[in-house]
Amino acid sequence: MSAIEFVVRGDAGDSVRGSISGSGGDASILTAAGQNISLNLRQGDVLSYVRSGQSLQVTLVDGRVITIDGFFNAQGEAQSELFVSSDGALSRVDLANGEGDLLYAQYVEADSFGKWSPHDDLYFVRGSDVAIAGVEATGAEAGMLFAPLMGGLGGLGSVAGIAGAGLIGSALLAGGSDGADEPDSDKEPDGSSGSGGSGNSGGSGDTSSELDVSVDVESVETDGTVNGVEASDGVGLTGSTQEGATVVVTVHGVEYEAEVTGSEWTVDIPAGVIDGGEYDLDVEVTATDGDGNTATTQGVVPVDTITGLTLDTSAAGGDGTVNQSEHSDGIVIDGVAEPNASVEVTFAGTSQTVQADADGYWTVTYASSDVPTGALTVPVTAVSQDAAGNTATATGSVGIDTVLDVNVNVNAVADDGTVNFVEHQDGVRLTGVSSGADSVSVNLGGVEHEATVAADGSWFVDFADGEFPYGELNVPVVVTATDAAGNVGSAQATLEVDTFVNELELSSDLVEGDDVVNDQEAADGITLTGVVEPGSQVLVSFEGITRPADVDADGSWTVTFVDSEIPANVEEAEVVIEATDPAGNTASISDTFHIDREAPATANIESVTTADNVTRGFSMVDLDTGVGVDVTSYVEGSDQATTDVVGGSYVNPLNGELQHLFETGSEVPDGSHLVVTTSDDAGNSSSTLLVLDEDGGSVVDVTAGALGDFNLGAIDLEYAEDSDLTLTASDIESLTGSDNSLVIHGGIDDQVTLNGTAQMAGTKTIDGQEYNVFAVGDNGGELVISQDIDFQQSVV
Repeated sequence: MSAIEFVVRGDAGDSVRGSISGSGGDASILTAAGQNISLNLRQGDVLSYVRSGQSLQVTLVDGRVITIDGFFNAQGEAQSELFVSSDGALSRVDLANGEGDLLYAQYVEADSFGKWSPHDDLYFVRGSDVAIAGVEATGAEAGMLFAPLMGGLGGLGSVAGIAGAGLIGSALLAGGSDGADEPDSDKEPDGSSGSGGSGNSGGSGDTSSELDVSVDVESVETDGTVNGVEASDGVGLTGSTQEGATVVVTVHGVEYEAEVTGSEWTVDIPAGVIDGGEYDLDVEVTATDGDGNTATTQGVVPVDTITGLTLDTSAAGGDGTVNQSEHSDGIVIDGVAEPNASVEVTFAGTSQTVQADADGYWTVTYASSDVPTGALTVPVTAVSQDAAGNTATATGSVGIDTVLDVNVNVNAVADDGTVNFVEHQDGVRLTGVSSGADSVSVNLGGVEHEATVAADGSWFVDFADGEFPYGELNVPVVVTATDAAGNVGSAQATLEVDTFVNELELSSDLVEGDDVVNDQEAADGITLTGVVEPGSQVLVSFEGITRPADVDADGSWTVTFVDSEIPANVEEAEVVIEATDPAGNTASISDTFHIDREAPATANIESVTTADNVTRGFSMVDLDTGVGVDVTSYVEGSDQATTDVVGGSYVNPLNGELQHLFETGSEVPDGSHLVVTTSDDAGNSSSTLLVLDEDGGSVVDVTAGALGDFNLGAIDLEYAEDSDLTLTASDIESLTGSDNSLVIHGGIDDQVTLNGTAQMAGTKTIDGQEYNVFAVGDNGGELVISQDIDFQQSVV
């Protein structure tokens, strides 16, 4: 019988080729789910298809049975595909259930070989040499033999076909010899010569010479079987013969000359010569002695270069993943290997070795203590070794998920993790993730709701305004998640609630000490201070102007409004302070104060009372009610502080003038001048420089330091003869108050010189006298001067 070639292609596209021995007997092919098996057969070579458990038995017309293990699953469903191919043709075998375990076959032709097809590696170009039992036929003869045979079967695989094949085979055998030699009556049943060999003398006809030769198949590769590793390294054959003989060994039709040492011969079959698969390798050994006598013997070497292994981790947890409740039961890992093969399984650092049963099934169990906990994937490796020493490796993994993770994202609430007053009124939505959870329960401060859980594990739940408190506090959040397997996970957090600004105050100090802002105070600006909740922002509005206050880390705030922003007179000036705390809550407070920036009128000196070389007093008119008068004196040109002049004041009932008389001993001597200051309740003041008479005229020095503390509104030269006064624009600006305006009273004997330019801006009448008004300098200065005075301008 000839060997039958086969190919097994996996679902990844990798293929393994082999052959089934032609020496007779049954053979098996180990397969796994998803593989394609192609046999080098014609359709007519097959007698029947029968399912036996999970195996497919293919009975050939020559009596051989090919068993394909693992072709069916436990439910009897085909999990692989079978093809037959010969002479460049390929057919898929579609099987349908018949009576009992018998299967009906239908052949579906594939594309011709040579045209690209995903099945190209399943084609066989060579023909099939299978013949009906008892009939020797190959090639075209086999085709001729099968044609009438198949025509009488009435459908291969059927009950009638099985019976018919036996009858036709018997008839063919009964037809006699086709010319082949009759069996030699001297041959032993195994086909070897009864004398231990045959020979000739090179044509002499002498057959009396005895030549023995043998092959030791039991010692091949030490165990009498060639496995995959051994076949890839080359195989050594040994035997015995007569000394001096030459030995030729024929393997797969190729002759190899052996090395003969004494009566022992050895030969090395190179790597790659021996085909892979499971079959019996025919070895023919021919010895020739020096006389030309020959002897031939045959041996059979079992070849087993393939094995198979599958690994199934789906039993772990029932779905390949072990959860919290399943962990205590441990896990089971199983698979299919070659029958009786040993299998070593390694999982989580622990290895176990088991033996597959007669059907190839194996299983191992790992106790709970061997199974890790947490959320991870643990690799599994299985290595099998069959009786021939072939090994196979399969890998898989077991998912471990004994923890149900859950989290709550309170930082996403209200965009900043804090619920302020406005947000509280709208309620809040809490969110989080718990992958694999079927239900999520959320408790907020004692109120519990079931969350809505999406397929990806994200969840949300809403709490209304009245379901959690107002104030400044942290509300506890407890989340409990449960999955279908009963795993429970929990998470805790706190939700920050801040619904009011907890502190906002304006300083209790009165504005400018008395809640009245006068002109001098306004010139320096108004500074307001207070305290607010740390981290807050403060806006202060005052007379139509709003600006942010500076807030320190401790919550102290301050803001300043400058001179130009403060109006002249406001009976009730309101300031509004608005604060926004870090949570977004707002609060406001307000306060009022009085603004009085108008200075009282300067003293209108009506007369001066003098004595020998001293001034004893003076009188004033047009003085407003409630206006106070202060009188100070200083020595002309002095930078020293002025001296208060002690005296008393009374109103003359005859003319209504205010009389101011100095006490005896406090008279003002010649060479000194007076500063008469009027002031109101707000603290505004206006001063008149009263220049007193000096012998020989008076030169007035307005740059004297003694004048720096006064807000001069006027200089009166009327009571000093021949007064001489020189001014600049900067003098006017430094002497006067915020109005930058100076009035000069005097007569025709007085001279005033302005160093700088002045522009005539008009005239003004004061107490019935005419005055010229000049615009002075670049800062809005104004000089109002009596038309009686000799006024000169000097450009320097």
